[in-house]
Parts: sequence; C-alpha cells; structure tokens
Amino acid sequence: MTFENKTIELCQNVEWYQNYCEGFENYDIDAADQVEALASNIWDDLWQLGYEVCSPRNGRSTVHGWNGAHMRYKYGPVGSFCEISDEEANAIELVVDAAILKCAVQASSR
Repeated sequence: MTFENKTIELCQNVEWYQNYCEGFENYDIDAADQVEALASNIWDDLWQLGYEVCSPRNGRSTVHGWNGAHMRYKYGPVGSFCEISDEEANAIELVVDAAILKCAVQASSR
C-alpha cells in the first residue's frame, strides 16, 4: 500500500517530543539522540509508504508553533494540510506508534 502525492510534516523538535509526544511518558526516552533516531525512523517509514516527508515550515518548527498548527490531519509528531483518508490515517498512526515502541525498546536496553 502506498500513498503518493501527499506531504507530511514531521516535527523534529526535541522539547516537543519530551513534553508532548504521547507514549513518551510511558518510556524513558528523553535524550536528543533518541528523539533524532525516532524522527528518522518515522521519516523513513512514511517515505516508504510513498509520502513526501518534510520538516515543519515557518513557525511550526517550534513547540508552540507545532501545538498551534491548524492542519487537516495531525497525529503526534506528524501532520498534513492534505486530505488524509481513514486508511491513510491508520497507516500513519501505525508507523508513529511502532517507531515510539522501537525507540522505547532501544532506550530500555541501554
């Protein structure tokens, strides 16, 4: 299953992940390198699904900017101004949740 011609923005702000990313409160993930690895995993997996992935534009790269962004679709650290179908939303959410779990497993093995 691939979803093409849609752009997904991926938040890469370490402070946002540490304070707002659902799932982080359950795991010991707080180092900047862990957040970078998490964002990289999400980026790669969304790209594999056929999305154009980019960093947030304008003020959305800040914590306040990301939290205040009025996108058509937003799930944690990913968002889009494109129309996202339910099938696409399910795929995106699986990617994000799996990446968080993978990062948590790696963090707990240190």
